[in-house]
Formats: sequence, structure tokens, C-alpha cells
Amino acid sequence: MDTHPNPYAATPEDFMHRISLELMGETMLQAVLEKTAAAARQLTDASFVVVALPKEKGEPERIASSGEDPDSGERISSSVPWLEMLAVLYREGGTLASADLSADPRCAGLSAGWNRLHSFMGALMISQGQILGEICLAGKAGAPGFETAEQNGIQLLAAWAAAAIENSRRYAKLLEGENDLTRKNQELAIFNDVSLAASTTLELEGILATTLDRMMLHFHALNGQIFLLEEDAGDVRMAMQRGEFSAFYWEKDVFSLGEGLVGRAAESKEFHIVSDPPQEPGFDDEAFRANGLRMLLGIPLLSKGRVMGVMMLASTELVEFTARQKALFEAVGLSVGTAVENGLLHRKAQRLAVFEERERIGMDLHDGIIQSIYAVGLMLEEGLLEMGEVDPNTRSKLQRAIDGLNAVIRDIREYIADLRPKRFIFDNLAVGLQMLVREFLMTKPIDAEIDLSEEAGRWLAPVAANDLFLIAQEALSNVARHANATRLKVTLAQVGDRVVLEVADNGRGFDPAQRRSDGSHGLANMEERAHAIRGELTVTSEPGKGARVRVSIPRLRPQTGNLAGREYRGAIKRP
Repeated sequence: MDTHPNPYAATPEDFMHRISLELMGETMLQAVLEKTAAAARQLTDASFVVVALPKEKGEPERIASSGEDPDSGERISSSVPWLEMLAVLYREGGTLASADLSADPRCAGLSAGWNRLHSFMGALMISQGQILGEICLAGKAGAPGFETAEQNGIQLLAAWAAAAIENSRRYAKLLEGENDLTRKNQELAIFNDVSLAASTTLELEGILATTLDRMMLHFHALNGQIFLLEEDAGDVRMAMQRGEFSAFYWEKDVFSLGEGLVGRAAESKEFHIVSDPPQEPGFDDEAFRANGLRMLLGIPLLSKGRVMGVMMLASTELVEFTARQKALFEAVGLSVGTAVENGLLHRKAQRLAVFEERERIGMDLHDGIIQSIYAVGLMLEEGLLEMGEVDPNTRSKLQRAIDGLNAVIRDIREYIADLRPKRFIFDNLAVGLQMLVREFLMTKPIDAEIDLSEEAGRWLAPVAANDLFLIAQEALSNVARHANATRLKVTLAQVGDRVVLEVADNGRGFDPAQRRSDGSHGLANMEERAHAIRGELTVTSEPGKGARVRVSIPRLRPQTGNLAGREYRGAIKRP
């Protein structure tokens, strides 16, 4: 057992002054308790000292000790029932000194944990009438018990310790308030940034990037994604991914409503906080944990009660979110959801404006320029008829001019056909494709074959049928302008659980990779449309070997009723 000189006997005033300054200058509660225990031991030369605080609301039991048990040589632990002694001290007026605790009738009823203690002294730490805790000392070195002066010193130390405990708790509350204010300001800054992005631009990419970056920074997320609803398909597709690594723990980028964590957040329109991600289709639990990730947070993006998408955040920390933070999620989800809806409407408005402008240009060409050229051609034909016998060379030149004007009219009509894409207005895609091929042959009289299944077309949502129709139109336009083909085949069929469209020709072909690098809008448009309906576009071609455009998309979920329909097969004669 270590011994310590007793500074109290020599300079009690200096010692108490020094320890009071140390205690009142300490802001950390545990440090206050430890300094109090060390000072009490120095003050009394006790073998060991324990300073204990009972549990309070929101705060655990706290214990600090100094010295060792003289019997066991072990440091005092939290196993001693300090609350029992707290009751004894309260009954005895706040202090107690005993030469033999086990034989003291005042301490009758204490559990066996106290029986081995002999010389003992205890004092309550009281502040403004409230009992905060106790100081307990045992094993007075070299004496049968603690002296009266030592008892008075411990009482004074208990008063100073109580004041220091209150001071440290006030400081902790102040610090917590400042931290809380800082968090509130950070959360307000997030909401302001997101709201500013949503109100100053209609470009979805910028809004989503700002939102994802700010939310990941605030919640220390290593990875985040935003999935947007494909309204006609009823699925959510990954639209943006950010983070230190790719989101390889998602095994797919499209989820149906109710499917997996993403689909459940979208379907329920509620927050999903998961600290133990389950093993389920579409999610790689092992890959998630291999990177130290422990928590997934799903935030629905809503607009006017409709789900527009889901934001997913992945973190290495397990966080207990407060009601205020959940309110922030809701506010951000509503703001981003509204921005997503506005951005989608803006895209549609832009496309509509482009279609309307192309329609106007097409009408101007048709009603103005074509009519003017046609009139010139008629005048030349009329003049040629009225000339009678003329030089054969002159007649040949005039005829070539008339033929040239007719060729210009055909070229302009093809240009108008490109400017004014047909709307899908048919009951079934097979019918629409048949009419599309017939119109194509009016400008390019080549051999054409069709194999179109009406049943396959009925497995498609309207938006998917429309986009497949436009992809076929784009492919036929490429055949007309570039292929120099003599044969064409258009196929629509159901293959397993997918619907497949093919447009093939025997023309001069091309290098698809080279065409993409040259910035071909036709291929880019087809790829974008195929992606929008969850389809896979394959373009197969080589110079001199024709070309094949193939689009495969998932069919609708099983439906009831008879889906059988006609099939359109065979050659279509040139008009």
C-alpha cells in the first residue's frame, strides 16, 4: 500500500484553497470526481477513497476511486453497493465516521459488501438542497479512525466538489446547446442549399448532385444514390451515384415498387433506417460489410403525395437519428421531390417545343417551298409541251431540269418526314409498324418483309410501345439516308419474358463504334429511348454487310385475359 504525506496537517488552508481552485476550474465531470477522490485521500491519508454519483435521467452512474483495498490489494470497482451507503449517510445527517463499520449499529442492514470495512468516513455532496453523490473513505493509515479535523475537511471538500459537479454539468449543457445550435445551423444550411438548387435551375442533374453531396457530407455517408421513378413502368431506376467507391453492393439498378430496400422506401413513402441490411435479391450484404458499411438510410422523394424517387445513403456509423433530423429528411425529400417533378415537366416542355418547331418548319417546307418548286416544274413541263419541235439537246436539258426538281421535292419530303416524327396512335405496335413500313416504301421503293406479332405488342406499356415505334422510325430513316439497301426486314416478337424489335437491311453497312465517335445523333437517340424503357439496344453492322438494329425490353407482368392477336407477315409490295 502506498503512503502519502498529509499536507492537511501542515498547511490545511493552502491545500483547501488550491484544491477548490482546481475543482472549480475543471469542466469535465469525470475529472472533477477523480480530483475529488485524490484530494480526499491526500487530506486524510486513507487507504482508498471512492466518489460515487447515482444514475440520473440521461446520465449513467459515475464512480472515481483512489488507492487500493488494504485487504485484497485490488482497486475498488463499481461492484460495491454505494446506493446503500447513500441512504445511511442521508439518515445520519450527511456525514458518518466509524472506527469499525461492521460493528456500528448505525450501519445495520448493509449488505455483506460493507462488512470487511473498519475505519470509515463518508460525506454527502449536496448542492442547493439536492443530494448529488457521496465521498466514502476507508482504511485510515496508522490510526483506528478518522479525526474530527479530517471529518471537517472532508465536509468542506464535499461542498466544493458539489459546486464543481454542478458547474461541470452546466458547462456540459452549454456545450450541448452550442453543439445543438451548430447542428441546427448545418441542417438549415443543407436545406437552404437544396432549396436554392431546386429554385434556381430546372436541370435535374445539378439538383440531384447538390442534394446528394450535401446530405452525404452532413451524415458522414461514404456512398449515396438517387433512384427516380419510371412512372409508366412502375419501377425506380438509379439516376445518380456518388461516393468513395461504386455502389457495387447493389446488384441491379432497377427495382420494382416494394422490391428490396429501395422499392420498399418508394412504395411506403416513409424513411427506412436499416442497421443490419438483410440478405435479399438485388443487395450484396457481403460487399456492403466488406467496406465497413453498417447503416443504410432510405429517404423518399415526394411531390404532392406522389413518390418521385428514393435517396439512399450508406454510412460506416450507426446513428440514432433525432426527431429533428427526421424532419430534415422529410423537408429535403419534399423539396427534391418537387424539384424532380418540375425538372421532368421542364424536359417534357423542351421536347414539346422542339417537336412544335420541327412541325412548324415541316409545314412551311411543305406548304411553301414544295408548292413553289412544284409550280416551277409544272411551268417547265407546260413550256416543253408548247415548244413543239425543238433541238433534242434543249429538250433533254429541260427534261433533266424537271427530273431534278422532282428529286428535290422527294428529298424535301424525306427531310420533312425526319422533322415530323409520327405519333404512335395505333391500338397495337404491330399495326403501327406495318403502317410505318408502308410509308417508308413511299419514298424508298425497295423490297421489304415484315414479321410482326400483335400479341407481343400487347405485352407493352403505352410508353414502351411509343418508344419502340420511334426507334423503328429512326432506324428506317437511317436506312433511307445512308444504307443504299435493296432489302429490308422488320420483326416484332416475344422471346421468353421480353419483347424484341429488329430492323435489318442489306445495305452498305458501317462501323457502329466509328459512328458513335463521330457524334451520330441517330444511334444516340435510339440508345437513350431504349434505356428509358429498361431496354437493351444492340447495333450489328460491318462495312459492306448491312446492318441490324435490335431492341429487347422486359414485357409487362403477367396479365389476365386473352392476349392472342394477329400476325403480320410476308412481303410488302412497293407502292
